[in-house]
Amino acid sequence: MGEVPGDTPRPHVAQVEDADDDEDTGDRQNRLSRYACEYDEGPVADILGTGQTAFENMREVQDGFGGSTYSPFEDREDWELAQWLINNVNQRATDEFLKLQVTRTQIRPSYRSTHTFMKIIDKLPTGPKWRCELVHTHGDLEDIGYEEGGDEDHTIDGDDLELWMWTGDWWWETQRRLPSGSTVSPVILASDKTKLSRFKGNKIAWPVYLSIGNLSKEVRHQPGRHASVLLGYLPVSKLESFDDNSIGRHRLFHYCMRRLLHPLVDAGRNGVEMVCADGQIRKVFPILAAYIRDHPEQCLVACCAENRCPKCLVPAKERGVNTSFSPCDQMQTTCALHAQATGQYPPEFIAQGLRPVFSPFWADLPHANIFTAITSDILHQLHQGIFKDHFKKWCMALVSKQDFDARFRAMPTFPGLHHFKEGISKVKQWTGADHKQVERVFLAALVGAVPHLDVIKAGSNLLDFIYLAQYQSHTDFTLVALQQALDGFHATKNIFIELGCREHFNMPKIHSLQHYVQAIRSLGSLDGFNTEASERLHIDFAKRAYSASNQRDYLVQMTRWLQRQEA
Repeated sequence: MGEVPGDTPRPHVAQVEDADDDEDTGDRQNRLSRYACEYDEGPVADILGTGQTAFENMREVQDGFGGSTYSPFEDREDWELAQWLINNVNQRATDEFLKLQVTRTQIRPSYRSTHTFMKIIDKLPTGPKWRCELVHTHGDLEDIGYEEGGDEDHTIDGDDLELWMWTGDWWWETQRRLPSGSTVSPVILASDKTKLSRFKGNKIAWPVYLSIGNLSKEVRHQPGRHASVLLGYLPVSKLESFDDNSIGRHRLFHYCMRRLLHPLVDAGRNGVEMVCADGQIRKVFPILAAYIRDHPEQCLVACCAENRCPKCLVPAKERGVNTSFSPCDQMQTTCALHAQATGQYPPEFIAQGLRPVFSPFWADLPHANIFTAITSDILHQLHQGIFKDHFKKWCMALVSKQDFDARFRAMPTFPGLHHFKEGISKVKQWTGADHKQVERVFLAALVGAVPHLDVIKAGSNLLDFIYLAQYQSHTDFTLVALQQALDGFHATKNIFIELGCREHFNMPKIHSLQHYVQAIRSLGSLDGFNTEASERLHIDFAKRAYSASNQRDYLVQMTRWLQRQEA
């Protein structure tokens, strides 16, 4: 792969560089100012006053009791033991530990049993209370669990307030539609089904996560910073009472999402006075900006069939061409769904491949465009899709498994590179990290093994695209290089048809590459919207919570466990 202008990913090996100690503050400000862009269409983020953050309010209430800083615990040691127990020990083992003679006579905590321990934990301040709502679906009874935040104090808290999404066009286009002095708070949603039971059973949870673009992507991707919150659990059901099972599930999903997001309708339209992390009160407009999902769920959100694009109007049989099509229009789509619901049967309903979901959750969200909010997915579209499911399989159809494995075994070891001692054909369970390691050396393994040079050229362009799409920052040069890599692949892709590896390229992941440049220009670099981050959240908000339950009626127990963890 040739040299690409612009930013390059940081290497995984340590480097030592000389620091310029002579740079004064003025030089540094001048250097940074070259990357600033002034907004001259009116004031933004006006300060309306000062207030207390949620933490300061809790501290004031605690000080009012006149007790210890660690109240309701006796002292620091008592609090540290409680923290260790609640984070690492289940309730049965906690009860056994507290009843040990050595615990009662030497440690002597202020709580003597699990019952008294949990009563103390439940007195601690937490976030919004959890609520479970029953949903009737013409024969089936489903439940939806979510955090109820309508009556809580409005705050934006965090260790940092770094506006990284502001470099994209979406932020400033939205700012122009709001009243002067308003503060935009881009809402970032992520949802994905995850299996809870490890070895047997079919226990599944469908969590929905929420974060905001006012926090930097580095902060959002650190689970320990708690920059993402669990908004709720969506119901997962077979819906046996529906004749068309899929349509029933789609409508149930949109109904539940509409219930989860209903506070954003009024808040996004009229704004909410919030206390920011700096203690200043501002008029904040929380607006849906990004929704992180894989392709099947993207189509579920967009109310379209899975053989269509959830972002543009590409015909079902033209997804393999290197052409940009008109973007989907939210107002036109909403009108087409409404017309279909009232029996008018508009031609757009069939032409766009829409599904009969007549009340999509996004229809009433102010200033939001669900089709631009659907983000490109580096993990599922590039690593697991374009590379693993497509390009790697095409190449392995041209080269024998024995030859491929021999080439990977023969590669010399090097710091930072994984050495596949047994080759790659026998690997059964692939992870995202494995795909990334193979991508680094795959092209070298192809040289001299494939029957045509165009295979190397197509692979070089695809891998260039994958690496460029992962850049943590972009310039006009890198975006031009990204588009050139895509054009180069399409110019050489037919070699796989000529060699019998493919019959066509009419695939959703191939077409999805058309939207990467525009997605970066709109929302910023795509590493801030990778599904890897949301899948990491499953560990804390789904899998650990399920393990702490007795696996029966587990959603209620999971929310109670999460409430105590938050305390």
